[in-house]
Amino acid sequence: MTLVAAMALVGLPAQAQEPAKKRQSRLIEEVVVTAQKREESAQDVPISIQAYSQGVLDAKGVVNAADLPHITPGLTVTAQSGYTSTYIRGVGSDAFVLGDPSVASYIDGVYYPLAAGSLQNFGSVERIEVLKGPQGTLFGRNAVGGAISVITKKPNLNEIEASAMAAYEMYDSPHDATARRTRGEISIPLIENRLAVSLAAVDDEADHHIDGRVGSPARDGSLQDIPQTIEKGVRAKVRFSPLDWLEASLNYSRIDAKGLGSNYAPNQEPSGLGLALPEQDPRGGQLDPPRDQLNSIDIEVYSADLVMNTNWMDIKLLASDQQVTAIYLFDFDGSALPLATFYLPNLYSDNQSAEIQFVSNDESWGSDWLTWTAGAYYFESLQGYDPAFFQLSVANLDAQLALANSMLGGAIDIPSEITDVLQAVGLQADNDSGAGDIYFSGLLKTESLAFYAQATAAINDWLSVTLGARYTDEERTLDKSTSGIGNAQGDYIVPINDYSPSGEPKLSTTTRSLDPKVALEFRPNWDVLGDAPMIYTSYQTATKAAIINVINILPGRPPQVVDEEKMNAFEVGLKTTFFDGMTTLNAAIFHYTIDSPQQQFISFLAGGAVQFENSGEQQQRGFEFDITTPIFPSLVDNLVLSAGALFLDAEYTDYKNASGFSAETGLFEGGNDYSGNQIVKSPDVTGTVSLLKTIEMRGGPLELGVDYYYTSEYSFAPQGTDNVIQEGYGLLGARVSYLYEPWNLRTTLYGKNLTGEDYNIGLFQTDFGTMGARAPQEYYGVRVNWDY
Repeated sequence: MTLVAAMALVGLPAQAQEPAKKRQSRLIEEVVVTAQKREESAQDVPISIQAYSQGVLDAKGVVNAADLPHITPGLTVTAQSGYTSTYIRGVGSDAFVLGDPSVASYIDGVYYPLAAGSLQNFGSVERIEVLKGPQGTLFGRNAVGGAISVITKKPNLNEIEASAMAAYEMYDSPHDATARRTRGEISIPLIENRLAVSLAAVDDEADHHIDGRVGSPARDGSLQDIPQTIEKGVRAKVRFSPLDWLEASLNYSRIDAKGLGSNYAPNQEPSGLGLALPEQDPRGGQLDPPRDQLNSIDIEVYSADLVMNTNWMDIKLLASDQQVTAIYLFDFDGSALPLATFYLPNLYSDNQSAEIQFVSNDESWGSDWLTWTAGAYYFESLQGYDPAFFQLSVANLDAQLALANSMLGGAIDIPSEITDVLQAVGLQADNDSGAGDIYFSGLLKTESLAFYAQATAAINDWLSVTLGARYTDEERTLDKSTSGIGNAQGDYIVPINDYSPSGEPKLSTTTRSLDPKVALEFRPNWDVLGDAPMIYTSYQTATKAAIINVINILPGRPPQVVDEEKMNAFEVGLKTTFFDGMTTLNAAIFHYTIDSPQQQFISFLAGGAVQFENSGEQQQRGFEFDITTPIFPSLVDNLVLSAGALFLDAEYTDYKNASGFSAETGLFEGGNDYSGNQIVKSPDVTGTVSLLKTIEMRGGPLELGVDYYYTSEYSFAPQGTDNVIQEGYGLLGARVSYLYEPWNLRTTLYGKNLTGEDYNIGLFQTDFGTMGARAPQEYYGVRVNWDY
């Protein structure tokens, strides 16, 4: 079938006809990306990538990383106890603080290693790139699962630019929860073509969508509604171009957020030590920590970059200094009783990075057939808890243990080292509250140096070959690991462990890896595959550095090294367009194996708040596609479909001697065999569908849109028992938007989760049961955007 005949079949005008000039839908756009450290069309990059401009993000209501999965098949983002875990194609990590996420997050090229900060508001952006699959060659820093790269706007050197957004949302909640969201940005040229500055800000306040309560009448008489989530941020940039071939930028950003958020996680299914606790309503339970001890996080980043465009190459330098400080309070038993609470008053991450890149340009030797990139990257950080507290109300805990033991027929056998610690805590407990503290600290230092290079050579008109490699030398050092017992007045009294004495060699581990990449690009002149099809195939490896378990709150538990993990990845993909670029189709099949993947678990009975271990092997394989196309344009004017899906088979092929919780008692146990289980947060099917109809009206276009997202069931823990399974669900959204062009003012009415799906945004099991944080059900909003 010829292309002209195919176009006629679906109602598109033939190429020989002159199409009428029509406004293009916001869903049809060509996005320029920097996934290979150079500006290219997303359709020319031999990587599975989905990129979104600010217009598309606004149209679909994407505010932060938690919203991205609803428009990106294969991406799963969950939040639990204040932290975010991100998985792409079944590859990810539940690392909280002292382990690196497997999906790297970048903002303007600056790496954000702390999972606590990755849910921050995106604010005003130029685009967001979601890179699927390992990105170890050019991005490194343990990006075995992929990367999410946020690119914000540069100051305009020639014109004043400004934008503003204000939104108001109403949630389906008995206490009439609402949210107010605002952002703004202005760019001003101070010297035409030479100097410009910009300032952007976000200011959000939202009631919690859950009708729960927090506080402890028994402790201080307080019992109040869940506090608001408040997020404020600012970003300032200075752009200086003293010469046509030289440009420098200075950047500053800070974001400050506070509230309970996903830390409000009631005990939905008590078990183990909390078997006698009442089951909590996940949308109306009660937690005992006092309201005034709010969670908060402050992220402050200074960065600078310098770009020199020479006749031989482009040279780019980037340096950053990032400080993250946070306070976290987590009700470990998830009940209204004061039993066990983690309080982290000083969680921090101090990070510095520097990178130099050498990138070929149009003037480089052999530029008609060769492109290349080379560089070096340095990163160092110190992060952890110093100090943190595990507060235990021993009298209440003893009573609950006795009740649970009677219900289990005496099956609970608490190890003597734990009962000794509980007895010592009880001796130091406050006489009035009966509460005492286990103090602990853990600091991990990281120093990493990497060198990388990648080159693509066009062998002929239809074949290109890419070769690349990255060498990394990364050392982690245990800087501090202590634990001890104190009283409710904050006095440290009885030491338990100290594995960081001064003057002695500290525990360290070094990971050295060489990760290659080989890719082939075929550009056949086959009309059946579209206008300019690209078929690519690639093989690459990626390495995630070894880490150290530094939190040990029980005696005789020295820190342990958890080995590096290694990924092997194969992928075959197709990128093409049809009908003069109006239809875009991308598809890929992939197969990954990961040796010694790092797994996280949480258990007091296991000796620490957060522990890591290696499983034997994981395997991920699947098929995905995404398409954007007009629908019968000769019959229906300006109706556009955007759809995508991922079909995934992800399992632990070898996971013996695993840590977990008994399905019968809920008590921690080692030596489990989870081989054959589904990898956590890796549903077999995810899919998205969007329809957008644009109607020309007096004054500007009217848009009518509908969105649907579906995910099949998945597990929140490797054991895969019923209490940690999230059933499949679908989210339906709709919106109406009108742009009044004389004022460049867009007004949007929208609704999300219109069918009221009840699902968890986070779920995990502790020694006391299963804690769950619920997502909002249906909510509605109005948003106004203005651009100058």
